Amino acid sequence: MVLLFLLCMLFLGSVTLQAEWVQSNGPYGGHFISLAISGTNIFAGMYGGGIYLSTNNGANWKSVNTGISSSYIYTFAIKGSTIFAGGYPSVFLSTNNGTSWSAVTNGMPATTVYALAISGTSIFAGTSVGIFRSTNDGASWNSINTGLSDTRIRALAVHPDSPGIIYVATHNGIFLSSNNGANWNTINNGLTAYGGVNTLAYHGTNIYAGTTLGIFRSSNNGTNWNIVDSSLNSVSIQSLVSNGANLYAGTYGNGVLLSKDDGATWNTISTSLVNLNVRAVAVSPDHPENIFAGTMNGLFHSANQGLSWSRNNTGLTDIYVNEIIRKGTSLFAGTNYGVYRSTNNGDNWNMMKEGMPDGQVSAFAVIDNHLFAAVSANGIYHSPNNGRSWSAVNEGFQSYFSYTLGECGSKLLAGGGGKNFLTTDNGTTWERVNEPLSNALISSIAFTAEPSERIYAGTNGKLFVSSNNGEQWDELNTPFSNHYISTIALNGNTLFVGTDIGVFRSTDDGINWDIINTGLSNSHVIKFAMKNTNIFAATSSGVFLSTNNGTEWNPVYEGLPDVEVRTIVLTDTHLLLGTWGNGVWKRSLSEMIEMPPVILPTFYALEQNYPNPFNPVTHINFSLPKAGFVTLIIYDMLGREVTKLVSEQYNAGNYTADWDASNVVSGIYIYRLQAGDVIETKKLVVMR
Repeated sequence: MVLLFLLCMLFLGSVTLQAEWVQSNGPYGGHFISLAISGTNIFAGMYGGGIYLSTNNGANWKSVNTGISSSYIYTFAIKGSTIFAGGYPSVFLSTNNGTSWSAVTNGMPATTVYALAISGTSIFAGTSVGIFRSTNDGASWNSINTGLSDTRIRALAVHPDSPGIIYVATHNGIFLSSNNGANWNTINNGLTAYGGVNTLAYHGTNIYAGTTLGIFRSSNNGTNWNIVDSSLNSVSIQSLVSNGANLYAGTYGNGVLLSKDDGATWNTISTSLVNLNVRAVAVSPDHPENIFAGTMNGLFHSANQGLSWSRNNTGLTDIYVNEIIRKGTSLFAGTNYGVYRSTNNGDNWNMMKEGMPDGQVSAFAVIDNHLFAAVSANGIYHSPNNGRSWSAVNEGFQSYFSYTLGECGSKLLAGGGGKNFLTTDNGTTWERVNEPLSNALISSIAFTAEPSERIYAGTNGKLFVSSNNGEQWDELNTPFSNHYISTIALNGNTLFVGTDIGVFRSTDDGINWDIINTGLSNSHVIKFAMKNTNIFAATSSGVFLSTNNGTEWNPVYEGLPDVEVRTIVLTDTHLLLGTWGNGVWKRSLSEMIEMPPVILPTFYALEQNYPNPFNPVTHINFSLPKAGFVTLIIYDMLGREVTKLVSEQYNAGNYTADWDASNVVSGIYIYRLQAGDVIETKKLVVMR
């Protein structure tokens, strides 16, 4: 009995020491490539995330990638209860609704499969090296390229009434086979100035070709083609779907189009479809009012034939996270599709879209209570209220392609697009940074603290420093000249630079440098995060930790899936990673470094705001002894809601919410905290 007890204790101890990386609940979204509907199941092929499945009209998604070796799924085909998926390096098959998949590659080389089609007992696969056919559900494949002068396949279509008639779209036009793929003939008559055929679809007795320059139609099996609507000549068509009398087109930049007259005229049905780059469209065969649009920014669902759309991404973690920043007790994630906020240590995330364009957010900066975001092709955006609303601050900012931000005190430096600017008034005005950085492409920025206030700026191969607010810049002599500088960080008086050949350290303001790569098995360093004497380095394939100022590194990515890390950030208790196509992951710091004990509140508390009276910003502290859904709302003296500061799930801890009262009149207001059954209220005063 004693021996058994000791063995159990040893077993339990080994479990508690095991590294554990956990994927957070969000940010949700992803880049869709393909969609398919089978009964009540919707399958989504993702750009980087493999296959996802929804069984409730896209309201929730789960990854179904057991047996899938491809992260990019371009096409689906469904034959009864059998589902085929095409990607790299082959075709995958599932007979259990996506629970598991197996590669079916016999006779097919390793290649990317872009199109699948089923005709009777035959399955056709269009690949980057031609067309393959299987007559035994994928058990074996044969190449069928006779007469096919272009083997770079983009799309396939099967005649609905004549299974032996197959159409194939290539980079150089359309081919037809009338004998189940045994021979192919070119059918491009009238198909002029099309720029490449992306998709094919049958609708009624006609076949349609969606190209990068509009839509063409043939009513005689491809013998002749005519453009259907000249107003679409500059519209790139990504997908075509027929359902009853309706023909739908997913476009690049123009949302979803609908034709009810065989393509003669088209109308946009994209109201509230915030992302107009639609790669895939699917219509429920049993409920044709349900339309699904797979975009570069997640899935959108319309339950009224396109009159309105809602974003349905819960569970979709195939999202590209470029940056994560900590602001007080909140975390912000910049993705390819906007800004997300977490108020519970990264467990859950909510999209903060008011005033924020639907674009790539590449960098953040915090100055006092002000949050700034660099949005590619849209410039710099500012939020004074913890991300609840945003507005552009681009007066004098002549480059809308901004990729990096750096701040110190009241100074904010924005770099990108070959034009770099500095502001000292929260973006109200911007001034061009002087030569030699005026036209350089800045990749990373770091500021030293007062009183020295040095600014370091890294470019592609050069490191510059300014000690006079950017008025004059000097190039430092470094051993990493001509190598890309991904990140710059300061830990006390020590300067660290991450490059594509490893980490460099200087303790004398960049005069002398040491390369410190011992233990760093991946030398492509992307981002640093520092906590006291501990330094974390994110690389393109994992995370490393140094506890001795970078002299030695040890991997801390055991248990982390094979993900490409783009950014890291530290909270009081966790390390969070933002990945390229795999969302956010987190791990407890106590598993990696020595941590002081965390003291949590023992009771609910709502403190008096400070300052009070105030103009225009005040801070409200509150404490939560346990996790739960929390609201913090401002009311006027008549009980009318003025603004909702908090309405999210929170973990136990101490928090601060900020209120910018710029848009309300002077007077007395009430703020009310509710957490579970606990309600507390206090008064505050706005004074102009």
